Amino acid sequence: MTIIDCGGPGSDNRGFIFETRETADAKLIGFTVRNGDVRTRQVNYVYDQHGGAIRIKSASPTIQNCILRDNQGFLGGAIHVMKVNGQPDDVYPVITGCVFDGNPPTTAVPTPTITAAPFSSSTRIRR
Repeated sequence: MTIIDCGGPGSDNRGFIFETRETADAKLIGFTVRNGDVRTRQVNYVYDQHGGAIRIKSASPTIQNCILRDNQGFLGGAIHVMKVNGQPDDVYPVITGCVFDGNPPTTAVPTPTITAAPFSSSTRIRR
């Protein structure tokens, strides 16, 4: 498995951004993305500080068999998914067979790792 190490606390780095209307044909398969931290990012807009490993904006990529470990962001410690106002409503990333381990958000949200997206039954979330 290929490891993308984003540098750890204060690094101002994340592994991947999907934000140009990517479809399910855009696939991230079999990577470990660890130590992403976008909490100190100089923001162009507020969402730059969300999604420590992956930020998905108005896109629907496939993320499969990945490990997302020890990433941090204000919302979505590992992944943040958002739809831009005025864009079509077809933002449906597919996340399957992934492991989420130790990805705390800085602000309180319902889950420790992701703000919105469908999960398959083979996806595991560990605190």
